[in-house]
Amino acid sequence: YISIAVLMTILSVQEVLTRWAICAVGLDVDLLLSRSMPSASTTNTASKVPSAPANTPKTTKSNCGGAQLTTSKFLVEDLFVQSILCGDADTVNQVNARPGSYTSCFRPMQCTQDEEIERNETASSSFADWIQYSSTTSMGALSEDVLRLCLLESLGGRSTKPRMKAGPRLFDFGQARHTSAIRRRLRLSAATSCPGKDPIAIPVVRSLCAFAGGMGQAATRFYHRDIPVRFPSKEVAANNPPSLADSWVLPPGSLDAAEFAMNAAARLVVMNMVTQREGVYSVDITKRHDRLSLLLPCVLRSAFQLHCGMLDYAIAQAERNGEKISSYDPDGKGDGLMKYIEARLPDIEQVLATCDEAAKMVMRIINEFGERPMEALMSGGNGDLHEWLVHLDLS
Repeated sequence: YISIAVLMTILSVQEVLTRWAICAVGLDVDLLLSRSMPSASTTNTASKVPSAPANTPKTTKSNCGGAQLTTSKFLVEDLFVQSILCGDADTVNQVNARPGSYTSCFRPMQCTQDEEIERNETASSSFADWIQYSSTTSMGALSEDVLRLCLLESLGGRSTKPRMKAGPRLFDFGQARHTSAIRRRLRLSAATSCPGKDPIAIPVVRSLCAFAGGMGQAATRFYHRDIPVRFPSKEVAANNPPSLADSWVLPPGSLDAAEFAMNAAARLVVMNMVTQREGVYSVDITKRHDRLSLLLPCVLRSAFQLHCGMLDYAIAQAERNGEKISSYDPDGKGDGLMKYIEARLPDIEQVLATCDEAAKMVMRIINEFGERPMEALMSGGNGDLHEWLVHLDLS
């Protein structure tokens, strides 16, 4: 009995500490890394420092942007990438690949924006593969999951201000600590940028898009039914039950992580192109970093993939519970699916609202910036994506 009592006490203390960590007011990632990582210059501990990803500068010293970087320096951005992507080597390599890696001899003059869109598709698909085939055997300890959620929340946590039905705020960067964290990442990225190299913030945005888009793709693989359309404004009909639906679940922590990742990706690419005067944000494309702005359509694509995955999950849940979506649409307006989600799946409703808000923020930037990002995104025949964007209220 004494052993059982001690074990239960340890488990209870661990649960309380975990809850405290998840519910903490905020996480200062720079302070966390500086206190927990050994110095790269120390001989005895240098071997314990994780190897730097491909985006880390290879020169011993660099004066680009007034910063000095070392080859063995493990950056906060590296921690974000490795943690967000759960250490999946294939996806990490995709987001860290150097510019030009997706240009082949058949397309020697490929536009850099087209390259980013192709990279995003490949990385999202790679992470979806990892979820489907490796996540059940390659997941780390609980502490790693807590760290991942804390890192994502530090950039993409929810705003304390409720969404307004009329006169919405143009840009929502979350609470003051979220805004400060986003601005810090962008300023450090600008200060350490070098010609011919990606800014260090870019792999972070790519990993956020791959995480959110990969989760959406995985959900679609597991729960998708053969339905004629993918939008709640039209009739949704389910035919054959998916073979993987009974084997996979979406825990609340994963939904929160997807929501935070989508928020963080949109905030990083949007704040890169806005300025704040007297508490009001306005578009200022003169301050943008061009390379980071190329990721605008990637954020839209990932938001749409996550949106579709959540709808597929909701349809599968309705059928599993024996509920008819048509019963939530007695007036025949075609919004039965969304009413079902509002009534039965509040967590899914929150993720869908986040996808919408992220897309709205990016679209407001694109409308000011020009049509080139949309031309690149729509060139692949993404008709469903275009239809979803049309339904968004950008007023």
